[in-house]
Amino acid sequence: MKRILLTICMQFVMIIAVSFICSTWNAEAKTVTLRYSNMFPPVHPITKLGKDWCKEVEKRTNGAVKVHYFPGNSLTRPTEAFDGVIKGVVDVALSFCSYSGGRFPLTEVIDLPLGYKSSMQATGMANAYFQKFMPKELADVELMYFHTSPPHRLFTKKPVRNLDDLKGLKIRTTGTSAKVVEALGGVPVSMPMSDAYDALKRGVVNGYIGPFEAVKGFKLIDVVDYATIFKSAYVNVAYVVMNKNKWESFSPETRKSIQEINKEFMARQWKLWDQLDAGAIEAFTKAKKEIINLSDVENDKWTARLAPILDTYVKEKSAQGLPGQEVLQFCKAYLKSGN
Repeated sequence: MKRILLTICMQFVMIIAVSFICSTWNAEAKTVTLRYSNMFPPVHPITKLGKDWCKEVEKRTNGAVKVHYFPGNSLTRPTEAFDGVIKGVVDVALSFCSYSGGRFPLTEVIDLPLGYKSSMQATGMANAYFQKFMPKELADVELMYFHTSPPHRLFTKKPVRNLDDLKGLKIRTTGTSAKVVEALGGVPVSMPMSDAYDALKRGVVNGYIGPFEAVKGFKLIDVVDYATIFKSAYVNVAYVVMNKNKWESFSPETRKSIQEINKEFMARQWKLWDQLDAGAIEAFTKAKKEIINLSDVENDKWTARLAPILDTYVKEKSAQGLPGQEVLQFCKAYLKSGN
């Protein structure tokens, strides 16, 4: 009798053990681990916010989705990030559309010199544009959300108070900003922001065009002395995208949780951008660098020089069979509405 009871007990223990192992294997099988590539330096506030996104995804999916985070170009270069997501080299990536020239023809509208006032305004418009037009150029990935830099300014080693001062200066650019610099008489030199410090220090370029944020985020305050503010400001739109197959492998509940996180982080992103810009302006002023506000007459000259860029956009997109005119009018109306 004792032997029978002992045998039954042993079998019961084995059943429990096997059940525990199987349940563990099942839990592990359901856990998806993503690799997230972020172009910003490891200590940059945008990088830290991205890390918060990763933690929030794991938390709200109850561990069903975990994210390994790779900032500072450690997994993909900014120019390779989007295609890296499509190919599955990485699962999630943050980079700027302008780093992949020609890859986002319709979305180039966001980067046009439309006279933006803040990242909040531009980010709201970028996501509204996506929801309305659902551009095919993003069909191979799942867009988490767009966010944009604050309005871009001109930063130089010598003062630029008018078009004559800018003529012939070599300016670090990317994407649409190259067209802006060229239209204003400068010489565009295309490169990621992460390469700007060395280029300025070595004299490869005389300045750069970008948001104030970069003077702190990329330490460019050490290599420029002047900032020129012009009315027809533009922004650079950035994407956070996920591999389509990975996204579609998630349950509806998991996708819903991540979509809710995306909405929250889109707002957190633009708030952070605008805060960083304000902080950088303060630092620039404290460092006794000069901020130049163009006169009304000079501003009108710059705006007139930049206007043909919008016309060219419409013509090029129409030739490509894309609704360039409709998209541009939508963006202008959005900005005019005061959103």
